[in-house]
Amino acid sequence: MKFQYLTALTALLLAALTAAASPWKHSTFWSEDSLPSLPGTQVNRMVADDGECMIAGNQGIALYRFENGKYRRYAFRAFPELLDAVRLGREVVLLDRDGLGVWDPAANRVRRVGKLKNLSQSYNLPMLAAVPRAGKVLVAVQNALYEFDPESLRLEYAKIGIRGGKGAVTGLPDGSAAVYNMDRLYRYDGRFHELPLPKGFKQFEAFHLGCSNDGRYLYFGSPLAAYELASGRIVRTVPELRLIRWGFATDTRRNVLYAAGWRDVNVFANADEPEKWKEIDRLGSTDAVPLYTHRDVAPAACGGSLCYLPESDELLFSGRPGVTILGSEPHSGGLVSGTGGNQFLVDNSAIPGSSAFHRALRERKFIGAWVTTSHGVTAEALDNMKRSGINAIIHMVFQIGHGSFYPPHDVRRTVIETGKLCAERGMTYLIALTPHNISINNSKRTFRKFVLPDGSTGYHTSPPRNPKFTVRDFPCYLDREYSEQAGIRHNMVEFAKLAAEANIAGIVFELGDGISPTNLRSHHHCYCDDCFYRFARDNGLAVSGIPPQKRAEYLRKNGKTAAYAEWQTAELAELCREGYAAMRKIAPGMCAAVMLPETASDYTGEWLYTAFISGFQLPGTPVPVFSEQTYAVPYMPELCNKLEEKWKRTGLETLLIPGQVNYWVPPAVLARRVKTYLEHTPGIYYYHNYRWYTGRRGEKFYSPLNPKFRTGSYTLGEYMDLPDPLCEAKE
Repeated sequence: MKFQYLTALTALLLAALTAAASPWKHSTFWSEDSLPSLPGTQVNRMVADDGECMIAGNQGIALYRFENGKYRRYAFRAFPELLDAVRLGREVVLLDRDGLGVWDPAANRVRRVGKLKNLSQSYNLPMLAAVPRAGKVLVAVQNALYEFDPESLRLEYAKIGIRGGKGAVTGLPDGSAAVYNMDRLYRYDGRFHELPLPKGFKQFEAFHLGCSNDGRYLYFGSPLAAYELASGRIVRTVPELRLIRWGFATDTRRNVLYAAGWRDVNVFANADEPEKWKEIDRLGSTDAVPLYTHRDVAPAACGGSLCYLPESDELLFSGRPGVTILGSEPHSGGLVSGTGGNQFLVDNSAIPGSSAFHRALRERKFIGAWVTTSHGVTAEALDNMKRSGINAIIHMVFQIGHGSFYPPHDVRRTVIETGKLCAERGMTYLIALTPHNISINNSKRTFRKFVLPDGSTGYHTSPPRNPKFTVRDFPCYLDREYSEQAGIRHNMVEFAKLAAEANIAGIVFELGDGISPTNLRSHHHCYCDDCFYRFARDNGLAVSGIPPQKRAEYLRKNGKTAAYAEWQTAELAELCREGYAAMRKIAPGMCAAVMLPETASDYTGEWLYTAFISGFQLPGTPVPVFSEQTYAVPYMPELCNKLEEKWKRTGLETLLIPGQVNYWVPPAVLARRVKTYLEHTPGIYYYHNYRWYTGRRGEKFYSPLNPKFRTGSYTLGEYMDLPDPLCEAKE
């Protein structure tokens, strides 16, 4: 009986803690496309104080006042390339690419100071901290700290240096400021006073300082620690938790501290007594509340600015594309009244294009599953997928000759067999492959090597599993012979030959950010002899004898960096165009598509992606773009449809099809989000990487590629039993 009583009491206590920590039942995503919009594409700082809120975005500053039960914007000023801003009395001190400025919102007047030195962004810098007690603002930039007087516009260098990632500044409630740098701590009130730190105290990194509302405690973040200003003691450390810039907010209604981690907002009870901190919740990727679960909308993606608005009882946190607003009640409507998502409703019947894939899109919304030859795709698995509403598969085979290096897989036989199984079930069949892989071993010829900006060569970090193949060099993107014998054109032609037997609707090139597993990233250009000197010749540059490690610097000094990037983009696009033409000559119904990785919220400025999309462009036939970036974010049509508009302005027609990681999201939440996806996009694909066999229904659903998710919370059967979202939509 006593045991039952204790169990019941424990359950009640846990329920109470959870209720106190997780009041959020509603969420809104606020972006530059919302109504009204954010002041820019990215928020750098949010500050709330006594019924007022400041939102400093990278394109300006908006001020809000709480009136009649909601926040109302009462002042706004555009500041292109804004870096940071703080309130000081009735004025706002800001730092942008033009230097320091002082904005008087009442008069809408700006007074300016000249540009600062050392203004390059690094880690958490630059950073401002208001010091009302001294009537000044501390300005922390790369390797330098300044005292700025907004009244006289005087800027003085402080003898205390500062380092990106090793130092931070913050204002304190008493009107002074705290400065931490290289394991030394200071209070600033017009003069610098060093404060004692316990022996052995160390921060791995110093991106941010926070402070309790009562001013008693200073918060460090790496690891999380609470420092009592009066005594100089560290009263609590949470060693397993490392935080990021602008990472703290106190919920004064519930006495809860929110701390921004990489993917989650960590929730601690007993905010006013750090000695009694207890982590009671993490707001993150699998919450039932419609949070925006990709890392680009998690706090770490944009400095992790957190802000609690006590008057409206809302928690705000910024990510790369905008701000998530959580509320216990429906949103007040003061900050944002709507996201404008309804302007992006997609009608598949209006999609143009003559390929088999485009025709399939016009008939129905695409619901695909990313699968790999590492796991066999059987008739049983396809039947189970079809019962779950999946009507297509994206089959990662890596290369036409992949089985030569990773036996015993025979790509041609596997593709023909799988294609026939899909055709029998009315499922669209797409082949996924990587454009540059170890298929260089297909030929006895050694192709020219990719050369990085530092002069080193690109190579595959892991050797082929088959020991008789030894070539690990990464080929130059623009090596036409490589394309024809082992790369882009070679693969497109070989798969086109299989299309008649395998019913292949198209080829999807997966463009990894790191071109995994290699030692280079997709944004690097090649500086090999052929690329560099061919560009020089085409641009009338009479140069010779410049070593590889000096070539990037030569282009920069001569103002040719942008031209070199454009040239490489055009050259690679032409190789893609040639491969596409050769494929269509054999199999006119096949389309070419790309799959983009988790790199940023906006792909449109990445030269490698632009090159492939441009090369696969046909008049009246938009290029399908499968986007890993949009895993689990169906509430942000700007990450899907808005990108299509940006590409269109550059002359590229695209169709963006987002991806959804099953194992991040509970089945019920997954079903709801997919339904929302299908309103705004031509379709969706699941990144499940799993065998959908009936005999495995009771197994925990997990990702074999990521140890963090290997012990899932839900079974494979729960995902297999999801309702068909297309049938549900018809109902």
